[in-house]
Amino acid sequence: MKFENKVTLVTGGNFGIGYGIAKKFAEEGSEIAIVARNEERAKNVIKDLENQGFVAKFFKTDVSKEEEV
Repeated sequence: MKFENKVTLVTGGNFGIGYGIAKKFAEEGSEIAIVARNEERAKNVIKDLENQGFVAKFFKTDVSKEEEV
C-alpha cells in the first residue's frame, strides 16, 4: 500500500486510533491533513510527525457541526 503524491484526511487524527492511522498513512508516503477540535493536542501531533520527516497540516474543525465542514 503506497500513497506517495496523495493527501490523507484523518478526522480525530490528533489522538489514539486516529493518530495511529495518520502515522501509518504517513509511513506509506501520504501527506497528512488532520481535522480535529483540540488545537493544542493537534499541534503536538503535527510537530511529532514533522520531526519524523512527514508532511502534516492541521485544520481546526468540529465535524459534528455542519457549518464547519
